[in-house]
Amino acid sequence: MRHFILYKLLPICILLFFIAIMQSGMTLKQPFSKDEDILFYIGAIESNILSEQWDIASAELKKLEKAYNIVKKRIQYSVERDELDSFTTCIEKSEGYIQAHEQGGALAELNEARNLWDGLGN
Repeated sequence: MRHFILYKLLPICILLFFIAIMQSGMTLKQPFSKDEDILFYIGAIESNILSEQWDIASAELKKLEKAYNIVKKRIQYSVERDELDSFTTCIEKSEGYIQAHEQGGALAELNEARNLWDGLGN
């Protein structure tokens, strides 16, 4: 019995555990509270950019970064690191465009960030 548990059951349980972690990206990226809703913040930033309210867009971008840092800790083991880095880059680029008051570039980066977020964990 001990041989069965040690050499057969334990490795199977460990493999199942790691498979569950690696497949949990879609579930873990969903917001657990209102403060973690990445897509809500991206939409709010886009609407503020379209109405040229740059200060409010910048404040919403800070909230987006805070929410992303919370969610990133949950999903870092279940998604590709390159995808996380690309999303971070899009957020940082959009911050530069917002500071420069460049509507087209900011909207393009936010659209790319939304596309990356939608594909994250698939």
